Amino acid sequence: MKSTYAQILLLLLITSPLLFAQQSLTGQVLDNEGIPLFGANIVIENSSEGTTTDENGAFQISTNRDFPFNLVVSYIGYGTQVIPVQNSSSISIFPQSDNLFDEVIISASRKAEKLQEAPSAVAVISGKSLSESGGSLTPLRSLINTPGVELQQQTGQRINVALLEDYIRTLTVED
Repeated sequence: MKSTYAQILLLLLITSPLLFAQQSLTGQVLDNEGIPLFGANIVIENSSEGTTTDENGAFQISTNRDFPFNLVVSYIGYGTQVIPVQNSSSISIFPQSDNLFDEVIISASRKAEKLQEAPSAVAVISGKSLSESGGSLTPLRSLINTPGVELQQQTGQRINVALLEDYIRTLTVED
């Protein structure tokens, strides 16, 4: 009787890894010039399984899903791409550059007024300077060196923006 239990236990130990087999996929996300994109989001389509790229643009994702499936790749300043994956071989992903920033006007005033009629100074931040800001995770970071604007980091994900009274300004972000 003891040998039967031992045989069943041995059989379970041998077969259990097969019951929970996972597919592993590795790859790298690079821009058009071959520069790694740090912090790109990689998600398996129609699931909550995902990861982000490291400082070398590399990622590894493990899943119980069988191949083929689609990966959804997104990165700020680049269009979202859906990549079909057929097998576990390593893949390289090159997102298409797509400046998604629209013009944003931030102003502080007691009454509404047109930009051309504003008596205060105007600071302009171009889309090109946003793109060249090193892939910042948020466009707010480009306001760091703007006079009259104070950024206060509250948590890892929360930033407060304060316009100082001495420098009431109109800020424009344009392409």
